[in-house]
Amino acid sequence: MKRQLFVSLFVASALMTGVAQEVKVEENNEVKSVVTSLAVSNKDVVKTGIAADTASWKFPGTISLSAVQTSHNAYSVEGDGTVVGANFSATLNANYIRTKHKWDSKLEVAYGTNFSKDYEAEPYWRKQNDELKLSTKYGYLADKNVYYTAKASFETQFTPTYRYDDIDDMSEKGFEFDKCSREERIDTGVVKNMFVNPAYLKLSLGLDMKMSDTEDLYFYVSPLSARWTFCENDVIASSYSMEKNKDDADNLYKNTRFEAGVLFNLNYSKSFTDAFSLNTSLEAFFAAYGKARVYQLSDDAIRNNMLVDVNDIKEDWNDEDYVARHGRYVIWKTEFILKATKYLTFNLRTQLKYDNSEVDYHKDLIRADKGDCDDTRVSLLNSDARYYNYGYKKAFWQFWESSSLGISYSF
Repeated sequence: MKRQLFVSLFVASALMTGVAQEVKVEENNEVKSVVTSLAVSNKDVVKTGIAADTASWKFPGTISLSAVQTSHNAYSVEGDGTVVGANFSATLNANYIRTKHKWDSKLEVAYGTNFSKDYEAEPYWRKQNDELKLSTKYGYLADKNVYYTAKASFETQFTPTYRYDDIDDMSEKGFEFDKCSREERIDTGVVKNMFVNPAYLKLSLGLDMKMSDTEDLYFYVSPLSARWTFCENDVIASSYSMEKNKDDADNLYKNTRFEAGVLFNLNYSKSFTDAFSLNTSLEAFFAAYGKARVYQLSDDAIRNNMLVDVNDIKEDWNDEDYVARHGRYVIWKTEFILKATKYLTFNLRTQLKYDNSEVDYHKDLIRADKGDCDDTRVSLLNSDARYYNYGYKKAFWQFWESSSLGISYSF
């Protein structure tokens, strides 16, 4: 009896083990099938190397303080002359990524100044560079290395940029910079720009493409791009081709100019060694709608001083001497970074820029408020001063370079 019971239990156990093994095999096959189907349905995500159920924020950045040498050509609106001083810069990023979504935001600030008692006149503290830029970019994966992208950016400067050569020249005639208010300095024409005068807002929709699997080379093209230029001060507005305001006698120029067109952007980053790297970007905008008010006389006419009478400019501005052209600009920025130690870094930065709406005095001319004119800027601190400072202007290529050695911290 016991023997029969033992045999029965053994047979039942064997049968149950076999059934369990069959169920386990079927379950494994089912799991494999589910995994396979998920991989197929999310093949684009798999290509990006991003797990389907992960989302992450990263906040990298760089802060640096350094001694700096900077050189600007005569037409650069970012600064003036060749100087030695101190420079502060910070770049803060907020990057989000999840499956097919990418959202990158960046805050860039930079400010440089120098001091010297050798200047001909005050101010003895003089600005080298000045930048405030906030940008954000959202991308949705269209295919491997290609994103549908929306971009936005806001750019301006913190403090006024002055024409220091003019200040030195005017000081010889009695002009006292340190005793003038900001409004008086603006009226004399020595202010190139200041906070949100001008400021630029850019919006665009396009495709962001990584051009190489092995290199950090990105190309962005936007057939739907818009740029707003803001400039409230009339005197400064004349240097940024703002549209004349015919509806308001108290405001010579409108405060906003709108342009729409095509935007291109090329970015390349390369680390050659742990100590040496390169970052460069090229951005170009061509407006199909919206125009910039530009002086229309030819270069030959300008060189030969074939210009309208100074008094005509003062009285009625002679609209026929100006033409509206479609806005366009090209900006090429390059930065070389050499890390001597973990925190000690050498930087070489350059910028080449052409913007047909950013105009300046032609340096070959005698301006309306100089030379043989009875009035000079020294005596222009009155209600009509601004009329003399519009002069004869055109767009020029702008260039600056900056080399610095200092402390840099990345996180």
